[in-house]
Parts: sequence; C-alpha cells; structure tokens
Amino acid sequence: MATNDNRQDFLQNLNYFHERSGLSLREAASDADVDFSYLALLLHARRHPRRDVVLALGFIYNLDRMEMDGLLLSAGYAPLGRSLRREFHQEKMEAA
Repeated sequence: MATNDNRQDFLQNLNYFHERSGLSLREAASDADVDFSYLALLLHARRHPRRDVVLALGFIYNLDRMEMDGLLLSAGYAPLGRSLRREFHQEKMEAA
C-alpha cells in the first residue's frame, strides 16, 4: 500500500494530469469507464483507486511512460509492462 507521502504525491499528480488534460470530470470518467462521482472522490482523496483505474486514467490523460510509472508507483502499484499501452490502444481502435 502507498505511504502517506506517496499518497500525497499521487493526489497532486492525478489532479495535475487531470487539469492538464483539459477534460471535464464527466469526460474523463466516461473515457476511463468509471463513474463520475468515483473520479471526483479520487481527485479529492476520498477513495484509493484500483490499478486498472490508474492505468485507464493515465491512458486518457496521455501520460508518457515515466509519468504513468510515477503515478502507478505513488498509488502503491507496480509500473507498466512494455506492451500494456499498445494493447490498450489496439482495443480502443478495434472498438471504434
């Protein structure tokens, strides 16, 4: 589990990436396939996300590999495997 310092880093980074994306809460939640209220709770440190939610948010916020790994680590999870981002984008293309 994440330490308090890591949890604070996670919260600051998540909020920064969300603001940088320019997406509304509803857009980000919809794109990440999570409930809008759940995302609001994450951004206000009232919930701790599952790893798959951190990954989904990282992808929709267009994080580079270093940013994604930092976000995952600060949330208390292992960093990315090499092909995960490619698989995510392939699935989105096939669904479109």
